[in-house]
Amino acid sequence: MVSLVASFAASAAPTPLFNTYRAEDGFSNAAISLAVVSNCVGTIVGLLILGRLSNHLGRRLIAIAGLGLLLVGCLLLLNVHDIGTLLANS
Repeated sequence: MVSLVASFAASAAPTPLFNTYRAEDGFSNAAISLAVVSNCVGTIVGLLILGRLSNHLGRRLIAIAGLGLLLVGCLLLLNVHDIGTLLANS
């Protein structure tokens, strides 16, 4: 249960930060829009692929891998100075 709450909290964290990144690093509105679209598409593709993959490999293994990827994504958000890093997080 704790991992589920942490996952939802961490996956929603980047969206409010986009405005901060725009102010600090001068990202354009188009770059921020691209990051939001990339985040949404990445989430949908991840749900479709990992949902089916969990039926074959097991839910525990996929959940652990997902939490690991979530941690890597959060670490990427600590040092965003170009749009490539922000898109890689999606």
